[in-house]
Amino acid sequence: MNSMDLFKVIFIYLIVPFLGLMAYILLVHKMLNEHFPNPPYLSYFFIFVLYGGLLQIILTGLFWRWSGMASLGAGFLIVMGPIVMGFIISNSRKKKKTYYLP
Repeated sequence: MNSMDLFKVIFIYLIVPFLGLMAYILLVHKMLNEHFPNPPYLSYFFIFVLYGGLLQIILTGLFWRWSGMASLGAGFLIVMGPIVMGFIISNSRKKKKTYYLP
């Protein structure tokens, strides 16, 4: 494995998830500072996980070698992604009035 391959692996599987986690933490911090009523922490976490997984699958397909783990990740996103997002949509519709900001 040469240095460029090592950089690709580190970027796709370490830096991208770290940046996603930092973006989520900044979002939570902003909601706390602005006293957001009933913040949807868990919903946003799962949205970040699903879109981060999609980004990793895309980056793996473009810049790295496809593997069995990438296939498992893609399968999870295809099967479980819509189910998880359906629960998030259902839950947020029930709480729609609590997210209203004047």
